[in-house]
Amino acid sequence: MRSRVVRPVFLSLLLPLLGPPAAAAQEENPSLLLRSLSDPSLKVRLKAVAQAGKHKVTQAAPRLRQILAAQNEPDALRAATALALGQIGDQEARTLLGPLVGHKSKLMATHAEKSLILLDRALPAPPVVMVELEPPALPPRSAPALGRRILETLQARVKAARGAVLGCGEHRVLSDEELGAHLERRGLVGYLLRPSLDEFRVAPEGGRTTFFARVGIQGRTMLERRLAFQVGGEGDAWIDGTELSKAEKKELTEEALDRATDSALMQAFAQIQSQ
Repeated sequence: MRSRVVRPVFLSLLLPLLGPPAAAAQEENPSLLLRSLSDPSLKVRLKAVAQAGKHKVTQAAPRLRQILAAQNEPDALRAATALALGQIGDQEARTLLGPLVGHKSKLMATHAEKSLILLDRALPAPPVVMVELEPPALPPRSAPALGRRILETLQARVKAARGAVLGCGEHRVLSDEELGAHLERRGLVGYLLRPSLDEFRVAPEGGRTTFFARVGIQGRTMLERRLAFQVGGEGDAWIDGTELSKAEKKELTEEALDRATDSALMQAFAQIQSQ
């Protein structure tokens, strides 16, 4: 005689009922937490901020950045928000956190620094160098868009570089002594990079049009402000023909600038690595 497994009927009935409520609760919690971040009660908002950081609720990051940026919010709430953003791992918060390391509120400054340390640790490779970019120097009568392109390219490249982190104004709000201690706690060496557009020209020649750019980068140590290196890179782009559309001119200009900027930055990183 073969035996058969008998499943209790009540268990078979309960299993479908037990699953959905738990899942629904998990879906409802972030929604409830997000609503609580805008609650009129400071106590409720503080609790919601702490929960967002503790449980790494990434959906809360945009609202937390709004709170951190709001000057009219209580310092205690903004300080807790600063820490929560680091716990969540929101790299976009760096531009808000950097200036706060020099805040008059000790709690705010401490939490902003802790958050930056957490964000450093969350990167794919632990950073060892902080790079702060200064506004590019341009030749007289140059279009400001050229400088913006160089700066945007440098920012994107530094953010993507392994072992490097983009500074967000920390050196402007801290004394030299405070900055040294801040960098040491984060395990970083700081450099200020000042890019310059040394040459840019468009030359129609032999039935084609060539765009040429030369970009320089001057590197200074963040603490001593001493000149550490000066490098440069060149880049060009060309197209057949001399009658170019506005879109073609823009594309070729950016291509030449990007190549020159990339070349200069590679040399700058090589110099930093050798220091």
